[in-house]
Amino acid sequence: MSVSEFPNQVIATRRWDRISTRVSAWRIVCCLILTFLLLPVALIVLLSFSPNRFMALPLSGGSLEWWAEFWTTERWLHSLGNSAFVGLCATAIATTLGTMAAIGLKALNSRPAAVLRAICAFPIITPTVVFAVSAYVSYAPIGLANSYLGLIVTHAAISAPIVLITVSGVLEGYDENLTRAALSLGASPRQAFVKIVLPLTLPGLLAGSFFALAISLDEVVISGMLAGPQQKTLPLELFAGLRDGASPVMAVAATILVATSILFTLVLELLKRRNQ
Repeated sequence: MSVSEFPNQVIATRRWDRISTRVSAWRIVCCLILTFLLLPVALIVLLSFSPNRFMALPLSGGSLEWWAEFWTTERWLHSLGNSAFVGLCATAIATTLGTMAAIGLKALNSRPAAVLRAICAFPIITPTVVFAVSAYVSYAPIGLANSYLGLIVTHAAISAPIVLITVSGVLEGYDENLTRAALSLGASPRQAFVKIVLPLTLPGLLAGSFFALAISLDEVVISGMLAGPQQKTLPLELFAGLRDGASPVMAVAATILVATSILFTLVLELLKRRNQ
C-alpha cells in the first residue's frame, strides 16, 4: 500500500465507524420504543395467570384459576359471543359494501372517484364520539338503539371504508384489458368478475375483512352508546368490570383480545407472502 492511499483508508474507516455508531444508536432507540409499546401488553398477559384476587405485581406464583372463571362465567361468555356475532356480521356487510364501492369507483374518472372516496372515508375521519352520538340520535326514534341490528350496521359503517381503501389499492394495478378480453371471448360479466376480477382482488379483500373484524372486536365507544344489557360486547364487559375492582379475569379478557389481534396479523402476513 502506498503512503498516499493510507490517509484515504483512515478517513473511510472513521466514516464507517461514525455510521456504525449512528446505526447502533437508532437500534437502541427502536428497542426502547418497542419495549415501551409492548411491555404493558406483556404485563397484562402475565397478570392473567396471577394467583391473587387483584392485579398486582410482583406475582407470587402462577394459576389458571382466572382462565377457568372466564370460561365458566355466563356474562363473559355472553359478551364474547356478542363480540363474535356482531363482528362477523359487520365484517360480512363491510366487506361486501367496501368491495362493491371500490370496483364501482374504479370505473369512474379520477376526479369524481376521488371526491366519492373522500365522502366514503367520512366515518373513519369523524371523531368516534361524534359518530356514536349521531348514530344513537338517528337510531333511537326508529328502534335501532339498544339492538343487535343497530350495533351491526354501525360497526359495518366504520369498517367499510377500510375495506374500500385496501381493495382500491389492489385495483390500482388491475388492467381493465383483462376484463375486456374475457368479455370478447364470450364470458358473461358475472363470469369475468368471478374468474378474473375477484381472484386478483382477493388479497386486498381478505386484508380489508380482517381489519374490519379487528375494528369491530375492539370497538368500545360506539358499542357503549348503542348496546343494551343484552348486546354487551367483550370490551364493554371489560370496562364494566373495572368498577368492581381490577380482577385478573379482566386480564384474561384483554389477553384474548390481544391474541386475536396477533392471530389476524399472522394470517395477513401469511396471505401476503403467499400472494407474492
